[in-house]
Amino acid sequence: MSESSNDALADYQIQASTTERDLARESFSAYTYDGNFCVYMKLVHDRKEAEEDIKSGTFYPDFVHQFFGERELIFGYKRPVLRIFYTAGRLKRYIKFDYEDRLNKERDGCEPDNIFEQLAPVIDDIEYTQDLNQFISEVESKEEISFRPPGDLMHEFESLYKKPKMMSRSQLEQLEMAGERPDSNGQSHLNGHSSTSNGAPKSQNGLSSQGTESSAPTGPRKKYQIFHANSSTANFASFQQRMQTLVMWFIESATMIDFQDPRWDFFMLFEKFNPTTLDDPNAASVSTEDKYYFAGYATVYRYYAYPDRTRPRVSQMLILPPYRRNGLGTTMLQLIYDYYKKQPATLDITAEDPDEEFIAMRDLLDCKNCLELPAFHPEKLRLGWTEEIAKEAQETLRLCQRQSRKVYEILKLKSIDQSDEEEYKSYRLEIKNRLNIPNQRLKLDCDKVEKRGHDLPEEMRAKRDNHKLIVAELDENYQELVKQYQHTIDKLDKRHNFDKTLAC
Repeated sequence: MSESSNDALADYQIQASTTERDLARESFSAYTYDGNFCVYMKLVHDRKEAEEDIKSGTFYPDFVHQFFGERELIFGYKRPVLRIFYTAGRLKRYIKFDYEDRLNKERDGCEPDNIFEQLAPVIDDIEYTQDLNQFISEVESKEEISFRPPGDLMHEFESLYKKPKMMSRSQLEQLEMAGERPDSNGQSHLNGHSSTSNGAPKSQNGLSSQGTESSAPTGPRKKYQIFHANSSTANFASFQQRMQTLVMWFIESATMIDFQDPRWDFFMLFEKFNPTTLDDPNAASVSTEDKYYFAGYATVYRYYAYPDRTRPRVSQMLILPPYRRNGLGTTMLQLIYDYYKKQPATLDITAEDPDEEFIAMRDLLDCKNCLELPAFHPEKLRLGWTEEIAKEAQETLRLCQRQSRKVYEILKLKSIDQSDEEEYKSYRLEIKNRLNIPNQRLKLDCDKVEKRGHDLPEEMRAKRDNHKLIVAELDENYQELVKQYQHTIDKLDKRHNFDKTLAC
């Protein structure tokens, strides 16, 4: 049999196997569950938290498709529960899979999913235990109690803490589609059975902040510290490996990075907690030492920029669910900015495949920072986009030209009188002219092809000549863009008013 025949046979077998699996899932719907509702994660601080009810203090991953497939289903088990617990400091893991019943090959004609095989990307060669008592020993160990984060301390700050709703973005999307809402704790009462949903759309892959503010925190104050580490940092390799096991659950299409590459920088966020601050009078008898609880991290890769510069790119940013919606992502991004701005070799700071939340957070922070620059004063913005604006943003804040142009457009919209027809029309035309650049390039390319006597592909000709479609698309894109810009402006004004209140 030829090599191509072998390949064709292999493809057929894979397709047949997939089809059989799908048919089996339909036949055994009582043994098919939505994986988004079956994975329970927790940062464990003491024995009680390790032993308490599964719904107490747990949070959920944002993405499970990298483990359970595109349909995000766990097949072959009735009421499956996957526990993935971490010690709050060192991130030692306890992984346990339970269920009420499972399919059997002899009885039912098919096998259930091999869950631990599916978890291979985050468990192969990375330590964990399935023994709860062993995990509790780790929680109560001297190493955990006296744990200090690896790396160099960069920044320490306090922040008001507001307990976030502990639901994944997928669960919130699915509840919204089903017309249901989470309770006051953000918990869903759906059982996770696949009949509730076949999966909700996800946000675009890549960088996610998950730390932007929904409203000003009003709870107790917490202390935080941010540490910097790289491949040469002592006692960091094993911690980094455990830390990276979180990323595939919270950043879509994420992969483990090459830790040995010296161009990687790691920024780790920890809550710094002292037991003596508790109301419990017995708390101090346990330990008076500061404890460090992992809250999130970011990775940055320093790309080369000709001839002797670097272009740091924020690759991953994760704030864990218990710490989200408290402005911690913004604080971390600002610290990253400050760290690289001080380095003369830094050309500009960019981001890799950011999702909508990260884009919103970065836009808000960049606008806030640019408001302090003379080039972004309202009277300068009214004169239009200039190289002076791009230069000042690049030299002072290390913004790339594309981002500084976006900030310019947002702040100009903020500065103009939108009720003034002429002023607003001038702004609208300026933005639409920029949005129309790809259409102008397409027209030039088509004209070049025709001048050379070549036939123009029908698709290119149709797109170039359909003036009504071009105008409609421009208007739609403009309206969507201005909507996003206004959202940033509203948050900027809200933040400004909040800062003024604190200053009073």
